Amino acid sequence: MSTDIEIPITSEDLGLSEIDKSTRADIVTGIIHNINGVRDVVSTLLQGEEKFIDDIEGLRRAFFGMVMQAVGTNGNLKLVCQDIPKKSLISTEDGPIVLERQRLQIVHAIRDLFVPPPGNPQETVAYIRAMVERAGLLDGDPRRRTFVWGGHRIPPKEYDYAKSIGYYDALSNKTEFITGCGPGAMKAPFKGAIVADSQRNVPVENKSYIGFSEPKIIGTEPPHGLVNNLVMFRNIAERIIAFIGASQRGRAHEGGAGTLHEILTFLSVITHENNRDCDYPLDLLDRSKDGLYMKRLQTYLKNIFDDSLDQNLKFHFGTDPKEFAEYVLKTNKPEKPLWNDDLYFPKSVLSSPGFSFEDIEKIDLSANQPPSNLLYQLEILFNAIIELSFKNPSIVKSWGKERPLLNGDPKIVELTEEFIDSLYAEDRIVMINNQKIFRTK
Repeated sequence: MSTDIEIPITSEDLGLSEIDKSTRADIVTGIIHNINGVRDVVSTLLQGEEKFIDDIEGLRRAFFGMVMQAVGTNGNLKLVCQDIPKKSLISTEDGPIVLERQRLQIVHAIRDLFVPPPGNPQETVAYIRAMVERAGLLDGDPRRRTFVWGGHRIPPKEYDYAKSIGYYDALSNKTEFITGCGPGAMKAPFKGAIVADSQRNVPVENKSYIGFSEPKIIGTEPPHGLVNNLVMFRNIAERIIAFIGASQRGRAHEGGAGTLHEILTFLSVITHENNRDCDYPLDLLDRSKDGLYMKRLQTYLKNIFDDSLDQNLKFHFGTDPKEFAEYVLKTNKPEKPLWNDDLYFPKSVLSSPGFSFEDIEKIDLSANQPPSNLLYQLEILFNAIIELSFKNPSIVKSWGKERPLLNGDPKIVELTEEFIDSLYAEDRIVMINNQKIFRTK
């Protein structure tokens, strides 16, 4: 069974004083022609549950018959969605409804997909900052804000641990969180923070539960219902820059290749020579004292970089959540502005690498380069693993049995292959035709 809904879109929703003819035309045309993948985005947000995690084709089949259009009304707009699956919405006495947080997520996504913020889109960091500012995330006094990364499929005990960490950090340090807004480790901190905020008598409407996403991943990592401020960036690189730029501290829990890509991007930025005096901690946590995921990562990074990452990187194994909150309290620096204007983002991080056979062979894991450069090369590799294993496996299939050679220092290449093999063994990465996406010999 299907149903029709209308979602009002006001000028305030779009961060504008009024919706002019040009903006209205961009939104109407964009929705008609599915520009920026808006159909998948709206379908995901209408679904409102985690049914189609890692199943974008299943989502498209479910919403195959949906017809979308934007219609002008009294100076504003409304998004009209016809023939959507009735069971995807919440049923009430008055019929199926779109929850207010769903509506906000949808209109914020339309804002970010079709209404550019002020400034030059080619000036990437300034453009990202403008998107964050337009969402109201740079308003108000300086406050503690931490980005949290981790997998959307984590064991229940790890989820409960991440929730407790979020609870005590929010309760003791009044920390505000930004996550990738999906399930798992991205939802857990908000679950803890909401309880802490209620115990501190903080009205929910005065709190931001922030989610950063982008069109290519939102279909496989659907935002959960706790996010009340969603920002959609143009690509994964801009999303990671926004995480780093809009926070003063970072945290990561157990995850997969995506979490490793994010960690490596952070390290490649923070170890750049222009950021040598930047005190920006990243805490990597595992519930267990013997947590394999973080233990392997710790060993891998230590074997390649020795102690050169210790200034900004701290591993925590089996740490009690309350004790971790006390650690954060002791190591927090004075509150800073809500955007890190003094942080330098290398041009390499701002670029979008290719994923062809030749691009993989250009990855350089040689030892005779600064840590920041080598970390960037590793970042490219893990980005390619995500793209080719999960998003576009057809590229790898087109290679047949051939695989690109991973080049670099033999020891680094060997250590990297061993580390990646451990991820394959735990099904954190999938093989294509029973092969990795690269070869080392």
